[in-house]
Amino acid sequence: MLLVVPSQNNALGCLALYVNDALILGANSEEIVATIEVDIIMDGGPELIHCSKALSQLLVLGKTNNRIKKQNIMKEVIYNSTLHFEHEHWKSELAFWKDELKSFKNRLGELVTRWTDKEVLAQLEHYQNEFILHGGVIEDLQETIEKHELNIAGHSQTGKVSMDVAMVKIHLEFRNKMEDQRQIYADLKKEFFRFLSKYM
Repeated sequence: MLLVVPSQNNALGCLALYVNDALILGANSEEIVATIEVDIIMDGGPELIHCSKALSQLLVLGKTNNRIKKQNIMKEVIYNSTLHFEHEHWKSELAFWKDELKSFKNRLGELVTRWTDKEVLAQLEHYQNEFILHGGVIEDLQETIEKHELNIAGHSQTGKVSMDVAMVKIHLEFRNKMEDQRQIYADLKKEFFRFLSKYM
């Protein structure tokens, strides 16, 4: 652990303050101990030169860590316009899914009039339930988007152009949910199309 002892000597006193500032900037004490063999800053020429080198290393470590922290914070910034654009894309996608489900339900209606086989009718009922379930999921997703849009609108009215970290986290979680549902729906459509090719 680096121990800084203030001195009556102005140069050493300033050096001590600078070293403390470097630590506050984020220099890791373990890294410092591993690279700098300085226990106590004492009066004297050779010691002062040695400590100046230590100070340089401390400042490099501290500024580097501080820069990394700033970069990480910047990565979390997402502008409201970007979120809104993605919302509009999702809304269009969900509306398309909704229209597709209507078409699929019409196909089910046609098949019901053609088949009396219990196995086929059971599969028709299975797809009907799947479409109803997926339709409910679509409505929930649309409702979530609308709520998020209201949050963005309220945020923009305060003059802020970017969302805070908490809201960005919610947005990213919703993005993952959309990706998962997109895959579930794609698998359902493939399965249903294979069924249609067999019984239409």
